[in-house]
Order: sequence, then C-alpha cells, then structure tokens
Amino acid sequence: MPTAISIRFLTGRAHLHPWDTHHSEGRVDWPPAPWRLLRALVAVAGRGLTALPMWDATPPPRPVPEAPFAGTLSKRGVPAGARDKLSFSKAKGRLTLREPLSDDEAAAWTRANPAAEFTAALAELRRREALPDPVAMPNVAEDAVPVSRLAALLGRLAEAPEIWLPRTSVGHTRHFFTIHESGVTRTTGSAVFDTFAVVDKAQPVVFLWPAVEIDEGQREDLRGLLKRLAYFGRAESWCATEYSPTPPAEAELGRTHWRAICWEDAAIDERVALGREHRDFTLDRRLAPLRSGSDEGGDSPVASEARRLLPQLAERRGTGGQGGSHHLTDVLTREPEGSLLLRCLLRESGADMKDGLDRPVGTRWVHYAVPREIFNLPARPSRRSSPLHEKVHVVRYVLNTATTQRPVLPSLTDALLVGEQLRRAVMARHGAPSENFSGKTASGELLEGHQHAFFLPEDEDLDGFIDHVTVWCRRAFSASEIRALRSLTNLRQRWGRPPLLVTPTRVAAADQCTDLPLFRESAIAESITPYVPPRHAFRARGALREDELPDRQLRRDILRRLEVVGDAGVAVKSITFQGEQIETSDGRHACRNGLIQFGEHRKPIRCLEFEQRRLKEGRAGERPHGQFGGSWRIEFSREVRGPLALGYACHYGLGQFRPVL
Repeated sequence: MPTAISIRFLTGRAHLHPWDTHHSEGRVDWPPAPWRLLRALVAVAGRGLTALPMWDATPPPRPVPEAPFAGTLSKRGVPAGARDKLSFSKAKGRLTLREPLSDDEAAAWTRANPAAEFTAALAELRRREALPDPVAMPNVAEDAVPVSRLAALLGRLAEAPEIWLPRTSVGHTRHFFTIHESGVTRTTGSAVFDTFAVVDKAQPVVFLWPAVEIDEGQREDLRGLLKRLAYFGRAESWCATEYSPTPPAEAELGRTHWRAICWEDAAIDERVALGREHRDFTLDRRLAPLRSGSDEGGDSPVASEARRLLPQLAERRGTGGQGGSHHLTDVLTREPEGSLLLRCLLRESGADMKDGLDRPVGTRWVHYAVPREIFNLPARPSRRSSPLHEKVHVVRYVLNTATTQRPVLPSLTDALLVGEQLRRAVMARHGAPSENFSGKTASGELLEGHQHAFFLPEDEDLDGFIDHVTVWCRRAFSASEIRALRSLTNLRQRWGRPPLLVTPTRVAAADQCTDLPLFRESAIAESITPYVPPRHAFRARGALREDELPDRQLRRDILRRLEVVGDAGVAVKSITFQGEQIETSDGRHACRNGLIQFGEHRKPIRCLEFEQRRLKEGRAGERPHGQFGGSWRIEFSREVRGPLALGYACHYGLGQFRPVL
C-alpha cells in the first residue's frame, strides 16, 4: 500500500529557501526537498513527543565492572595472559574486571580461588560485562513516539518520493530595514527580498511513496506528527498536513496536479515518458536523505559519508583533522544503523555550513524532473471597465481617530457640518465637476427630484457621537466618482480636534444594503436629526401663512419624495410632533421645543442644540432658511424603504428619519 503526505498552504504562499542559497537571492525550494520534510517531522517530534538529545551527544562511558569481595585473590594456575584482566583492591574490598574473560580463563580463576564468595563475585562481573553498551538516544517510557519508532519511520521515508505539484507561480516582497543613527531614522536603501511560491489554498502538495508501506503503528505516529506540523519551511508558511494511503481525491494528475520524479531513482521508461529535457520539464537539484543499506565495505552509506568528509573538514579547519572532525566521524560511525539517519537530521544546518560542506551530512543531491506545465497559469481576464460601478449607489464610511478618546469623535449635533465637510472633501478628490456630488448640471442648473448624492452622518450605537457616514445617490455613481469616494482617508474637524480617519466599509447597490438601519422598511419613521422647513411660515410683516406651517411643509415634502421614488400610492396616516409645545400670548402660533429621542437608555437631545447653518451661510445665529428644526414621528399606510431625508440641508445630514421596527 502506498504512503502519501499532503500539505496545504493556508495562506497560499510557501516560503521555502534552498539550503545552499541566501534568502535574498530570490530562489524558492520548489518542489520542496524531501530532506526538508524529514527535518520538519523531527522538529515536531522534539516538541513534546520524543526526548531527543543534541546531535553530537555521545553515549555515557561504560562503567568498569566491579563487585565486592572480602577474601584474598590467588593467581596460582591462571594463564599469564589472563592475570592482568582481573584485579583486586584489598583496601576497598573490590574485585575489578579490566578485560573480558573467556570461559577457560574464568574456569582457571575459579580453580585458583575455589571459595564460593569469589565464584559469586566473578559471576556478577561477567554479567555486568555482558550488558549492552549504553546508547546516546535511548527510548524513554513517557515518550508518545519513542526514539526507536521515530527512527524506524524516518528510515521508511528515506526513499526519494514522487512530488505532485499544483499550478504554481512565484512572487516576492521587498523589505527596507531602518537604521537609527544619532536620533535620525533612515532606510538602508537596499531591498531584502522575500521570495515565495504561490499556490491555490485548496490544492495540496503531495509527497507520494508508491512502493513504501508502513504498518499501523507507524501510521498512527505519522498522523500524530503531522497533526502538530503548523508550518512548513519558514514560520510564515502556515499549513495543514495529513497522511493518507493514496493521494487526496482533489489531486488529479494532468488536471490539477503534475508529477515530479527523482531522476536518479527513475527507471529508463519513466524518463522517456516525461518527454524531452528542457522542453517538457526542468531538472532542479534538491536534497534527499541517503538511502539505508550497506555498501560494499559493509558500512552504511552515512558512515561512509563520514569518512569522506573527514579530509574535507580537516582541510577546512587547517588543523590536520583536529577540532571536531574526528568527533563527528566517531559519532556517526559508532551510531547504530537504525538511528543513524535520525542522528544526521538532528545536526544543525549552521554546523554544516560552518564546516564548509557542500551538503548536510547524511544527504545526497538528486534532481527532480519538474513539469513546465505547473507554471502555465490560466490567462487573467482583461481588466476592462467594469460595469459594476453602474450599480453602486451606496458608499459607507466608518469614522475613527488616532486616539483612544471616544469624545474626540464629532457629536451628533454637528451632523450638518460633518456631512458638508465630507462632500467638499470628495468633490476636491474628484476634481472634475460632478452632477451627483454638486447637484447641478454642467450649465449650473439645479437637478430636480433630489437625484444627487446624500451625505448622511449616523450614530449607529446611539451614544451621541457620529461613527458612520453613508453616501447615497439615487442615480448610480460613475467610475471616477467611485474612485474619489474610495480614496478618501481622512477628514478635518473644527476647533483644533484631530482629523477623522475615514475608512470605506461598504461599496454596493442600494438593494444590497437592506441590513443597514437607514435602508430598512418600516411603516413608522422618527427623526434622528431635526427637520428644518425650507420656507418661512410668516410673511415680512408677521402675517402667518397657514400652508407653510412646519407640519404641512413636512407632509408636502413626504408626498413629493414618495412620488419621485414610485411610492405615490402610500398615504401619510399621521404626523406627530415630538417635544414641548408652548402657545404664545397672542395665540397665533406655538413655539416648539423639539426633542430627538434615543430610547429609554439615553436622555433626548434638544433640536436647538443641533448646528443648523451651513458653512457658507452668514454669521453664527443667522438662519437664512427662516425656521428652527423640529422632531417628528411619521406613520405611513404601509411600509416604506429608506433612506428618508427631508427639508433644508437634507443632503448634508439634517432631516434624517430612521425606521421604527
């Protein structure tokens, strides 16, 4: 049964730098080297699954066999060659075995010392001498994956696998590091490149061993290791890995994946099937582990590699083989065959580079035939002028400041100022005259029916401060107008307050914004900013014009707005003033103190506290429109969809009504 390991890169980026290159050279280890996969498994095992020593750890020295003995030692009849193998210290009362004894030599010592105490001491010495030699990487009972099982699993995966690759492109980022000198911060001027392979997040890279079968215990160990593998390569390469007997179902050769094989291990017919060199595939050099087994001299390939490296290390260090090269060779040649590959995987890459080796100890250079087809990405559609801008009616901003002080946000009473300031900023960004922003044609005539944009500040959380601004236009915005709206990033405030940070969070059609409070349907609407009647209710000499009373002007504005949007069949059932009403002494009219209600949890705001004068109009206190704003509750015969803004300066934030659900 085959063995397969699939790796999905969760960010779509694989940061993999080849072993023998600098990270800023712009090269990517793609396909990933098999040696990298085994090192990743060892690194995961060392984080709580397996007690792993340092790579150059040697086994503890074997203790000299000793046993207590209180008599005297006679050497009569013992062969001359065996007399120095056994010694006795009368002061310590210890019998010491310096060299192993043969059965004949042990029998001679027993005949010379027939006492039972000596026979027991000699038997204990020979038992201790027969114990196995201590090892540097022993199994620990508490380990979830003991060293022996980990080494056996790595040995099974030492064969160079097939690598199934999805469509791939290569990208990079440039980083300019800063230098701080004498209180001055500047960049280095030279870029540091971070190159990475770009793949589909849903398409894994698959390592496949067609002829390698692992038992059930090794499968469980492999699943446990892969479950903990959070990244593959650099720490930015977040990944999800899994084991399966066969490649995953979404990996289909020739459609989503293409096979890269090891050229050195491939059969002749496989090489021919790949096609011609430099046409159908490229040969990329990668690191793979040395395969297990013995060479002609009876040593393992890794042990032979250690002997080959000794002259190279000695020449590099210039010490005739001293300074660590003998130690490296001794460690590798004394390691058992089963854990020799694990020993090499534990060695740090920096140690190999410091020793000037052309590759890490225990590896070999192989070449992978990488199909060129993986780099044939589908052509991107031409970026023509998108028709989507014809459907954009709403651009919504969220407001914030660079400080954490909530009161720095503008008060809801400044809704008119914020709305007009935002309109001015957008018009400045756009540059060219815009009917949707200005409300005028190119010849200067006013547009009819309120077809141009509304700039509506909002207090979404009802805390008294403006936190959003919605720009809504009944007609669709043009592409240049959308770019101007998107490019707005900050907005100035009055009285030396810090600028507002303006971030567009919604660019959509009106029918896609039904989740926003202003765009919901309701049969009842209440004022959230004062409604200011656009015409005077009194003539120049003080005569009252009954038709221009605020409630009658409001009713006419509502009916005209409903007629424009196509809801002429909707009737206004009632209009109720919200606030205090005080009769004057002559009884001709009432002075009204309107209140903006926020519900039970907040105190209402008086309409007189709202700024009701546009920036371009007269001095403070002058009101060219002739009326103070009021708060109203409107009830319709059926549900009406917002936004609903009426009266004077309704395009800049006044006269807003919110649906009551």
